[in-house]
Amino acid sequence: MADSENNLLDPGAQECESSDPIKFETGTETNLVLVLQPGSANLRIGRITDTTPEVIPHVIAYKQTNSGVRTVDETLLFNLEQQNETFSDARKEIFGIYLRQLEDIRPDTCNDKLRGMNHNIIPTVLKTTSEITSTNFTNANNFYIGEDALHISNRAPYNIHWPIRRGRFNRGQPLEMVLQCLEDIWREVVTELCDTREFGDVKVVLLIPDLFERQEVKCMVDVLLNRLKFGSVAIQQSSVCAIYSSGFISGCVVDVGDQSVSVCCVEDGISNPNTRMALEYGGNDITRAFWWLLKQAGFPYKEWSIEDRIDRCLMDELKEDLCHLDMELRGVKEYSFDVNPPDANKIQFKMFLCDEVILAPLAFFYPSFITMVTGEHVRSQKIQPSHPEDYLDDVSLFETKNITGMHIDEQETELQLPLITKLLNSKSIGGADSSENLLSLDEAIHLSINCANEQNKQKLYKNIVVTGAGFQFQKSVTFLQNRLRKTLPSEHKNLQVDILTPPREGEISKLSWLGGRMLSSLDASNEIWITREEWMCSGVRLV
Repeated sequence: MADSENNLLDPGAQECESSDPIKFETGTETNLVLVLQPGSANLRIGRITDTTPEVIPHVIAYKQTNSGVRTVDETLLFNLEQQNETFSDARKEIFGIYLRQLEDIRPDTCNDKLRGMNHNIIPTVLKTTSEITSTNFTNANNFYIGEDALHISNRAPYNIHWPIRRGRFNRGQPLEMVLQCLEDIWREVVTELCDTREFGDVKVVLLIPDLFERQEVKCMVDVLLNRLKFGSVAIQQSSVCAIYSSGFISGCVVDVGDQSVSVCCVEDGISNPNTRMALEYGGNDITRAFWWLLKQAGFPYKEWSIEDRIDRCLMDELKEDLCHLDMELRGVKEYSFDVNPPDANKIQFKMFLCDEVILAPLAFFYPSFITMVTGEHVRSQKIQPSHPEDYLDDVSLFETKNITGMHIDEQETELQLPLITKLLNSKSIGGADSSENLLSLDEAIHLSINCANEQNKQKLYKNIVVTGAGFQFQKSVTFLQNRLRKTLPSEHKNLQVDILTPPREGEISKLSWLGGRMLSSLDASNEIWITREEWMCSGVRLV
C-alpha cells in the first residue's frame, strides 16, 4: 500500500495528545453531545466522548393494529424470482473476464463438481446453544427496534419497517410513516445511550449523505428539534467528515454502504456538488449475488429461506467472512459455518466453494451482475424542488437573479445542472440517460474526479478515501487501487493513485462518524448549532 496511508489520523491517539480536546460553550456537558449517522441498514450513534459508535440495525417492528393481511415493509432488494437467466448470463461474462485476467484456460465446470461434493454434506448438531434468542412479543410492546425487530418471528403480529432505503427516505412508505419510524427509533436509542428521556440539554451532530435532498434534511432536523426536542442540531456532510478524519482537507471519498455507493470529491474542506453521485447498489446486492452463486454450487443448508430474517443475516455473515479479492487465492476450498436457530443448539455445516467467493465482490466492477433490481442505477445532484419556505433553493435563487437584473451568463438562461449530471445525461456515458447507465466502482471514481477542478485532480487521485461497511473484503482496497491505476484516463496517466486506509482494523466503516466527532470538538463548531427557536424562525433556510 502507498506510504500515504500512514497520514490517516489516529483519532484515539490524537485525543491523547491533548488533555482537553473537546471545547464547547460554557455549561455544555460534552457527554451530552451526540453524533448521529442514519443509514439504510444501520444507525451509528455515540457521544463525542466515545471512541467508537454504537451500531444498531436501522429498523423497527410495529405491532399490527388490525387483523387484516400482514404487510411486511422489507423492500429487501433480495428478490431472486425471474432473475436466474439474467444472473446466469452475467456470471458467464464475469467468469470469462476473471479467467482472462488470471490467464487461466480451465472450463467453467466448477458448479457441477461443487454440487456433487456439497450434496453429500451431513450437518453436525453442536452441544453449544445459539446466541440468538427470539424476541418475546408476548409482552405486547407497541414496537421493537434494532436486533429485537430482526429477531421477531415471521409469525408474530408485527410489521417490519426500514425508514431509509438506498441512502434516502423509503419511497415505498408515506412520508409521515418514515418520520414516525425515525422518531421512535432515535428516541429509544438515545434514551438508552443517555439514560434520560429529557433531551433538552442534548446536542446532536447529524451526518447527512453528500447527495442529499433539502426537504429530507429538513424533515430529519424537524424530527430532532420539534418532535424529540433536542437542544440544538448541527449538520455535517459525510464526505467532509470522512476526509477530515483522514487528516486531509481534499480528497475523493468513496462511501460503500449496504445499498448504495456515494462518490464525492472534497476540495479544500468543501464537498463539490459537480462531483457528487450515488450508485444504486451496495453490499446488500453483493449478498444477493453471493446467495445465487451458492445456490448454483449446491449450498448444503437446504432449509435456508429468503423469508427468514435470521437466515438473511447468516448470508451477510458468510459474504463478509468468505468473499475476497485476492487473486492469488483460488481453487476449490473447504469452508465451515454455523447456523444459529433461535433458542436451539447450533448446527455446523461444511461446504466446498471455488470461484464464488471472488465472483460476488467482482460485481462492484462488473455491475451488470447486480443492477437488475432497481430502475435507476446512477443518481447525481438534481435541481432541488422549490419549497415556499425556502428562498435559498435552486429555483428561488435563479428567479432572484432574473428579478434583480443580476448579470446572467448566456449559458444561464435556465437552471444549471452540476457537471456530473450533464455528463450522465449525455450520450458520452453509457450511451443512454442516467437511469440506464451502468457504472462500475472505478468508473464512478474516475468520473467524479474528472468533474472536479483541474488544479486539484492530482491531489484527489493521491487522497482517495474508502469508507463504509460494504467493501471490507480481503485485498479489496489493493484490487481497487490497481484497477484505478490501469484505467486512468490518458490525460492523467502520469498521476499517482493512492487509496488511504485507517491505521486500525475496523475503522473503515466509521470514518465519517469519527470525523463528525472530531469536527464537533473544534472551537468554531459553536457557530454551526441550530437551536429550536432558530429553526422555528428560519426553518429549511438554515440547511
